[in-house]
Amino acid sequence: MESTALYYQESGKTNPLGISLALIAGLAAATTLGFVYAYATFYIPIIYFNFILTYFFGFSIGYTVGKVGSLGKVRNSRVLLLTAIGLGVVGIYFAWVHWIAAASEGGFWSFNLSTVWLFIQLIAMEGAWSIFGYTPTGGTLYLIWIAEAAIILFGVVTAVVAGQGSRPYCESCDRWLSPQQITERVRGIANPIGFRKEMESKNYDALKQLPEAGPAARNRTSIQLLSCKGCNNQHYLTIDKIERSVDSDGKMKEGKTRILENFKLDRLTYQEILDWGKQF
Repeated sequence: MESTALYYQESGKTNPLGISLALIAGLAAATTLGFVYAYATFYIPIIYFNFILTYFFGFSIGYTVGKVGSLGKVRNSRVLLLTAIGLGVVGIYFAWVHWIAAASEGGFWSFNLSTVWLFIQLIAMEGAWSIFGYTPTGGTLYLIWIAEAAIILFGVVTAVVAGQGSRPYCESCDRWLSPQQITERVRGIANPIGFRKEMESKNYDALKQLPEAGPAARNRTSIQLLSCKGCNNQHYLTIDKIERSVDSDGKMKEGKTRILENFKLDRLTYQEILDWGKQF
C-alpha cells in the first residue's frame, strides 16, 4: 500500500462548477447513449456485439464524467465515481424507456418508473429474444438483465479514472501538472518490486544506474517527471516498464506495467534525475 508520505494524494476538494459541468455532461451522455444503445441492441441482435456495446455504453458515461470533472478541476475521485454510477443508473433507465419504445414500434412511450417496471415484468413473462432456439424468461431473464446492468456499471467505474487521469494537482497554483518524458532509452527493470522498494527507501541510484538500452531492445523503462512550473514546490516521478513482443501475425505489440506513479521527489533529486536523463 502506498504511503501518503511517498506518493501524491488528491486533496479531495470539489469545485461546484466542475461537479455541475460533469453532471450535465454525464446526463447528456446517459440520455443520448441510452437511446443509441437501446435501438442498437434491439435491431442488431448479435450477442458478441451487444456484449461489447454494453460495456462501452457504461464506459462512455464514466469517461465523460471523469474527463469533464478533470477539466473542471475536481480533485475528489470518490465524488466523481458516485456521480458517474448514478448517471450510469440513469443511462440504464433511459435505455429501457427507448428499448420498450423500439419493441412497440414506437407505439408506447413512458418515462414513468412504475409503468416502465410493469412493461419489464410483461416482457420477462414472454421473453425478449431467443438464442439457438432458446428464449429466456422469468428468473433467467432477470439474471441476464442484472448481469447486463452490472457490465454497464463496471464500464462506468473503470472509465472514471481513465477520464480523470492521474496527474497531480498543485493547490497553490490551481493547476494540473503535466508530465515531461525524460527517456525510454534505458533497459527494462528486471525486478519491479525490488526496484520500487529501493526508490521508496530513497536509494535513487537504483534508477540512475539503469543501463542504456540498445536500439533493438524490446524491454525498456519509460521515465516521466512532473513539476509545477508555477511555484516549483511540487515534483513527482512516474515510471513504466515497457515490453514489446511480436504476435502471430508478425505485428509488434507493446505492453506497459506501471512501477511508480506520482512518486514524490524533493527539488534537488528532481533536478538530478532531470540532468541524468539528458545523457540519453
